[in-house]
Amino acid sequence: MEENKKTNKLSIVAGIILILDFIFSIFCPMSIAKIGIAIIILVALLAIILSIVGKIQIKRNNEKGKGLAITCMVLGIILFVYACLSEVILFAIEDISFNDSIICEQAYECKDNNDGTSTCKFSEFEIPCSTKLLTSEQFK
Repeated sequence: MEENKKTNKLSIVAGIILILDFIFSIFCPMSIAKIGIAIIILVALLAIILSIVGKIQIKRNNEKGKGLAITCMVLGIILFVYACLSEVILFAIEDISFNDSIICEQAYECKDNNDGTSTCKFSEFEIPCSTKLLTSEQFK
């Protein structure tokens, strides 16, 4: 006969934290995207650590919740990787946009295409600029 085992509390806490972290990752406003992604990364790491400690306790204390601990560990790792990739992509997009503006600023002639983009002429070639033209006053 199997005795009445308790489910490991750390596994339950890790599951709750992951659910809240996932909800936050969906509804995080773009105005705080950098901070939001950092929060998602830290909370996912916390859930992974709690899951690992919970799995160790389950084995040591003969508790229930091994599947929950493993699931939280895997989902925490997935959420962590997703957030890290989002951070890299966000920084890459910002860098491309900023560099594009600098390139347009260095051109000797630029014309506005009236659609939020411009075409910039250099000595031998033209390149489209995806950002609005920035003047030297806007850099100060």
